[in-house]
Amino acid sequence: MFFRILKKDLKRKKTMNCILLLFVILCSMFASASINDLIAVTGGVEHFMEISDTPDVKLDIPADQDIEDKIRALPCVQSIKTEKTFYLTADHFKFKGEKIKDLINASAITHDKEMCATYFDADNNVVTEVPKGSFYCTKNFFQSMEYKKGDILEVAYGEKKMSLRFEGILKTAVHDTNNSSSPHIMLNDADWKTIDSGLEDNALLEENVLFIKTSDVDAVIEASGDAEGVAVYTGNDIKNYFLYDMLTAYIMMALSIILVIAAFVTLRFAIGFTISEEFREIGVMKAVGVGNASIRSLYITKYAAIAIVGSAIGYAGSVPLGDYLLASVSQNIVFSGSSTLTGLAGSLAVIVLILLFCYGCTRRINKLSPIDAVRSGQTGERFGKKSIMHLGRSKLPATGFLALNDVISAPRQFVIITIVFTLCVLMMTIMSNCSNTLSSDKPTTFFAIPVETDVSLWDSDIDVLKEDMGKAMTEPDGWKALVSDTEKFLEDNGMPGKCTVTMGYMSNVVHGDKNESIMLQVTRNISADVFKYDEGSAPMKTDEIALTSAVMEKLGAEIGDRITIDRNGTEKELIITGSFSTFINNGMSARLSEDAELNMDKINNFMGVQVEFDDDPDDAEIERNVKKLKEITGGEKIYSNAQMVDTMTEMSGTLNSIKKMMMLMTVIVTSLIVILMERSFISKEKNEIALMKAVGLKNGSVIGQHMLRFIIAALIAAAAASAVVLPISKALMTFIFSMIGSVKSAEIAFDAVEIFAVCPLILLGVTVIGTFLTALYTGTIKPSDTASIE
Repeated sequence: MFFRILKKDLKRKKTMNCILLLFVILCSMFASASINDLIAVTGGVEHFMEISDTPDVKLDIPADQDIEDKIRALPCVQSIKTEKTFYLTADHFKFKGEKIKDLINASAITHDKEMCATYFDADNNVVTEVPKGSFYCTKNFFQSMEYKKGDILEVAYGEKKMSLRFEGILKTAVHDTNNSSSPHIMLNDADWKTIDSGLEDNALLEENVLFIKTSDVDAVIEASGDAEGVAVYTGNDIKNYFLYDMLTAYIMMALSIILVIAAFVTLRFAIGFTISEEFREIGVMKAVGVGNASIRSLYITKYAAIAIVGSAIGYAGSVPLGDYLLASVSQNIVFSGSSTLTGLAGSLAVIVLILLFCYGCTRRINKLSPIDAVRSGQTGERFGKKSIMHLGRSKLPATGFLALNDVISAPRQFVIITIVFTLCVLMMTIMSNCSNTLSSDKPTTFFAIPVETDVSLWDSDIDVLKEDMGKAMTEPDGWKALVSDTEKFLEDNGMPGKCTVTMGYMSNVVHGDKNESIMLQVTRNISADVFKYDEGSAPMKTDEIALTSAVMEKLGAEIGDRITIDRNGTEKELIITGSFSTFINNGMSARLSEDAELNMDKINNFMGVQVEFDDDPDDAEIERNVKKLKEITGGEKIYSNAQMVDTMTEMSGTLNSIKKMMMLMTVIVTSLIVILMERSFISKEKNEIALMKAVGLKNGSVIGQHMLRFIIAALIAAAAASAVVLPISKALMTFIFSMIGSVKSAEIAFDAVEIFAVCPLILLGVTVIGTFLTALYTGTIKPSDTASIE
């Protein structure tokens, strides 16, 4: 009997059941893809670190610092491998006969002898050696340049040059390969020695990189504190190299949750509507002795069938979707293999959630009794219930009055519709804000760039600045000539402005019995108070310092405490004046005052020259100046703030693609919701529609009434979404940014026209078209259908 009833229900409500099936397919597809991607990236990082033989601690030690023997003597140290490295700037290279474009930082040159970790090529094969006369490199060496195997890289060292054949991209878990970090080039050992010996101290920096296996990380960090300029990276720090790769997975997960919530709200409507429509059948079944559990199992069986079929189809669709979303991440990480189990887990989770939700939604069946079958589903009289609206006093036309009265008379139904519509708009607008923020100048301050900056000159190969940039990174007052000459160069070319430079180096800071390796940064030619601070104030004196909240947490320090740093071989005490937010060194950074002294022979972070043009130019004028500077200098690494953020994060392209996908998904989801709910209303209100036609209302008025009900819900949803989209987006971006660095609060960039006009209009347009096309079905209802009224 139950299967006959179920079969009849599936045939009788084809439209509703098909739409519910499509919802389950979409939920399963996005849930499986996002869960799979999140697990693949987070678990993939762990797997990649394991197969790469990642050390417990990695120390980047300047070549003139000799602490290896001391660390090797520690009882907790199990093994040490040493990788000798020197750094070359972009002016040492030519690729395919042209200067390297968009190369922000100096490149670390390593060799293949006794590799300290496991390296992989683009096809995930282990790199065991580099052929003589060839090289491998990490992807951030080329950035926007096109490349293929066999291309020639020319390296200038001293008075000589060496031509190297490109063998492929190098994947590594032990070095940061983001655009904001130094690329790594691996050579044959003989080629490396040839270049190293011919440099004659012309390398920017020489380092010994220690890969340490230890049972006590803290002991190694403490022992490394005796050397100046040491950069310390633990396993957690190395894992943070891949935080940008996790962004897409986290954003997709957040949007999938919104989609699942929308589906569940729709499912709640469908179940509630079905139960209220089938009160007679339920009453009759109870009258003949069928129990509540058996009746509820009938509905659960139906939705279980829909959930299983929909999840199976959704899982199949999640495979190409997941591969598409992981395409950019797979350039950096070697994954463990098949992700079938994680995808199936997502689909099974959708099935379980749907069944649990459906079971909860069928509780109303317990309240229905056999008497409901003869009382039209009503349990009592409603004489005390009065409508807010009165036809005699209303000045609205009949169509408008009926539509508004329907909304007020059935608030629960239309609240559900409004909530679903609100979630649909939020899927578009939140994704829009994420995309716009990561391709705007809002995160600029997190890269240690003064907020007044208009343009950053990062090209060390510009002829008029080349010599000055070298001095700025090696001589205490070298920055003055760089700033002065750059300002004169800009004025001579009709673009006057003020210039600043930001530089830094790794140093140990001590507070009590705790010490940490952090990045010390100074911005010259501008006061430190131009930066934004989360708490406290800027460091204005040479004995003051501002730290990130992450550093203060690890040191157990607070504003007003004193910390100790090593400055040119002498310990100095500094007072903490405030805290700030930054992405630099994964948030483990500090800012000194403008006049603070630096160890110039340890400088390993240089942010180029920042320019604040006079006369406060608008964005269009800044873009013209960028283009003009590129034409005059022939340089490529000249960025507006938004371009700089885009280059550093590499996220705008991926997020723009997801934004477009979300807009298409919103159109599909909204259409399904409108069709489902409108068909439900038409089925439920068939007798009322027939009666309205019998008293003279035209079919156009009936269609208008049905359209207006959904339009009212859509307008309320658009207003609600517009009210909450900015705080929700801000909270989401702050959470994401806090994973990249130490960030307390993020500013978001938004396109007001897009989120307050375009996205709501998309919802409204789909609602109008979907409701109109579905409401045309009311034309099949005739006045004679009132004969069925009981």
